[in-house]
Amino acid sequence: MAALNFSDTGISEMGPKLLQGIINLSFYGLSGLFEMVHGQLQPSGFEIINVLGNEEKIIGYWTPKHGLSKTLSNRTEENREYYSTSVDDLEPVLWPGKTPKEPKGWVMPTLKDTKMKIA
Repeated sequence: MAALNFSDTGISEMGPKLLQGIINLSFYGLSGLFEMVHGQLQPSGFEIINVLGNEEKIIGYWTPKHGLSKTLSNRTEENREYYSTSVDDLEPVLWPGKTPKEPKGWVMPTLKDTKMKIA
């Protein structure tokens, strides 16, 4: 079996056209918006969901531009955009026992004889 010599294969005439097509590509896929700007993949935002039993509730969002927030609207403070890493910028999390009080780890408010499930 002969070894491949890639230097002999030449350059595809379609290469530059393919590159131009990819550099600014944008489409919606299964996980949301896939967007390239000047050849760089743009990060997406995420919903932050609190799941408790069979119930789920959107408690906020994360975006690369604003960090954590309760809504997806542009947030400004005195006409200055800011980036938040604070959980105070989200809706309250409900913990097992449907309490907003954060558990200590070794004490968990649950119904009697009910095991906590972490998914």
